[in-house]
Amino acid sequence: TARDVDLPVRYGGEEFLLILPHTNLGGAVRLAERIRNQIAFHTFRPSGVPIPVTISCGVAEMKKGDTLASLVKLADVQLYRAKEGGRNQVCSENLE
Repeated sequence: TARDVDLPVRYGGEEFLLILPHTNLGGAVRLAERIRNQIAFHTFRPSGVPIPVTISCGVAEMKKGDTLASLVKLADVQLYRAKEGGRNQVCSENLE
């Protein structure tokens, strides 16, 4: 689903980052929704037993003056907003 230039990184136990160079917030939200849908509609069958899996995503766009740490913090705020809002959704800062 991602491009060759995108960088997936495991971040903590159950969290992942997907760094999307040259992608605006709208493009990042669309990709997150595609990934979320693919996971939600995929049937995972470890040991032959179907297990429903969903993900929550927080999306942020790097702006002038942001550091990697501040960008991750912005995405993390959106991730927790998605989890608190019922899970299995993508949340981002407001699209302008």
